[in-house]
Amino acid sequence: MKPIESINQLKRLASHPDGVEVSVRLNNGAMSGKTVKYFETPQPATNEAWGPDKMVTDVFWGKDYMPMGACRSQLNVHWSVWHDSSESESEHTNDLSLYHRTFIVRAIGAGSLFLVEEN
Repeated sequence: MKPIESINQLKRLASHPDGVEVSVRLNNGAMSGKTVKYFETPQPATNEAWGPDKMVTDVFWGKDYMPMGACRSQLNVHWSVWHDSSESESEHTNDLSLYHRTFIVRAIGAGSLFLVEEN
């Protein structure tokens, strides 16, 4: 697997319409898979439950969680992250939110975020 070395590299890779598949190497050596999408032009935040189990997408503005409702309807997001292990999605208004609410940015700095290359 090829390491992702900067947030700008991740933005380029994640700008593809399908996003990019990445893995975070955890402290115990296990890998945690994610699909990351980056929207240069911000997209409206998800503001409704989805799927048969009525899942709720977590939306973060800076360090803060934004509950569904009127406040969330005003937000636009730059990042969307699908977390394979929890089968959940989170959306982030900016890079700071991605830093505070995921380990993705810290994993880049630690050399622990990898591009999942298709065979």
